[in-house]
Amino acid sequence: MNEALKNLVLELHTARTQLEAASTERERRYELWALQNREVLEMENAARAQVKDIDALLRSAIVMDFDLTGDKAPMPGLGVRVGHRLLYDEAEAIRWALDGEHYDLLQIRVDEFDAICEKMEELPHFVSKEPTVVPTIAKDLHKVVDLMGGGA
Repeated sequence: MNEALKNLVLELHTARTQLEAASTERERRYELWALQNREVLEMENAARAQVKDIDALLRSAIVMDFDLTGDKAPMPGLGVRVGHRLLYDEAEAIRWALDGEHYDLLQIRVDEFDAICEKMEELPHFVSKEPTVVPTIAKDLHKVVDLMGGGA
């Protein structure tokens, strides 16, 4: 038996055992901490839910503003990315692939099919482009709030 391999197996076993013990202790301590700090966890969860709701409202408002004004950057830290997605019937795409001898597409791999369509000057008759608008919000809003003259 290779001594070097044997030693590494024993070291790995010891390390895994120590990791398991440390993880178990962390979980035990966290459970105790969570019981003692329930109100902190509740505050965090409430704040997380509020952020999620306000973020969704802001994203919706950004898209509505873009729809009304066409402005892709309504204010610092906010914006939209305008793109498109391809819409088509998969069965018709398979027929098209067969007719055009694109046999590598017979099992539609959407990403690859889309990539081919994006390179075409004229799309197959069953493919259309649908505009997409993705709202963007700066991760750090401190500067934006400062620019607005307010603070939280």
